[in-house]
Amino acid sequence: LIGPRPPGYYILVDLFRSDPLTPEKVYLVAIAGVEDWAYLGWDHILPSRSPRNKMEMYGIVLAWRSLVTSTAQHRLHMSYLILGMLDLINEMTRHEFCVSTALITMYRQPTGLIRFLAAGRNDFGTPEEEPVTENATLHTVQSQNLTAPRRIVDPQDPDSAILYERKGKVMSSVDFLSTVLYAVATAAQDDNGEYCEDLAGFNEQRSVVYRIRGLEHTVSGYLLTYGIVRTGLKLLSKAVYRERTSGEMHISFEYRGDVLGHGHIDLSDFAHGTER
Repeated sequence: LIGPRPPGYYILVDLFRSDPLTPEKVYLVAIAGVEDWAYLGWDHILPSRSPRNKMEMYGIVLAWRSLVTSTAQHRLHMSYLILGMLDLINEMTRHEFCVSTALITMYRQPTGLIRFLAAGRNDFGTPEEEPVTENATLHTVQSQNLTAPRRIVDPQDPDSAILYERKGKVMSSVDFLSTVLYAVATAAQDDNGEYCEDLAGFNEQRSVVYRIRGLEHTVSGYLLTYGIVRTGLKLLSKAVYRERTSGEMHISFEYRGDVLGHGHIDLSDFAHGTER
């Protein structure tokens, strides 16, 4: 599970409700953002006064940057950004999904900034220069039957793939995507190449649980790593969103045709007590 917020951490959220955003698309962008941040490491420190970084997907721009000066006592750790993302999403869940800003502070000092904007518009509602757009193209091998097993090949690494098979019980897309977001954020606490023995938890509402276990022994000798898990879950979220139907499922992670681990995503009446 995600640990407690660090001492001194606080977040200030502004929601611009006159500019609504589609919840599912916000979740997809958040998942991609956290997966991208996690590769730098949980304890990675962003440069002081870094330029604003951007990612655009599904008509939404995610922007982030460090606000600290070179002489500031507290730096912006990548973990603060990831925690800030979860807290910002939770605020939108309680109120409304819309154009928003989250100011991360440490001991009352501005440290980092996260923004969700409509694509092509800047903070003042005027046209903006074209940001870097994430390539959302996926090679998915599937049939028309939604209950048939499906295999998604990572476009960045054709040796890597995630397989999934629906169990039949349907859940809302928001519940499914929020679970994936929390799974990716939880896996972000560990290094990319670290063996993923057992990863488990639930979404913010505790309406859905997940569990992923890496195999101790594989034919190829490769092991399931947290980096593979995070990327696989990001690809899974995109594929399931395109199908317009979310539900319980069994998943497997594959590398060069060798299964490295299995997992599942299930509805739960009460997930309290699920441990990582």
